[in-house]
This record gives sequence, C-alpha cells and structure tokens, in this order.
Amino acid sequence: MIINKDINPRRQVYYLAGVILHAFVELQTPEVQFFDLFESVNKKEPISITLFAYALDWLYLLGAVSAEGPLIKRCS
Repeated sequence: MIINKDINPRRQVYYLAGVILHAFVELQTPEVQFFDLFESVNKKEPISITLFAYALDWLYLLGAVSAEGPLIKRCS
C-alpha cells in the first residue's frame, strides 16, 4: 500500500503525507481539526477521505503527527 506500481504516483501514501505536512505550513498552525486539514489538502490534491486517512496514519506511525481528540498536531 505504501508503494504500489499499479497506480498514479500522486495517489501514493508517502506523496500524500508530504502534501499533508505542506498543508500545516500553509495553514501556519501546528494543530488543526481533521476535516479542516482534509479540506485544505483536498483543494491542492483531490483525494478520497480513505487515502487521506491512510496518509495521516502513515505520518502518525512515523511520529510526524499526533492526535488529541478532533485535533491533528504536527510534531516538531
């Protein structure tokens, strides 16, 4: 699922994770609500909520983001 040669590279989890991290920079905030972050990412790179969740899970496993209730926090 992380790297799949059969689909568009812009649909890869690692690429979308980078788009999510860039959204934090554009929003200029270290924490944001889940759906606000999804809207911001979806404007730049139209994706499904499922792919967004996979990419967010990937960032969580890497320790790049954390979750506190409805807020997603970017870890420094």
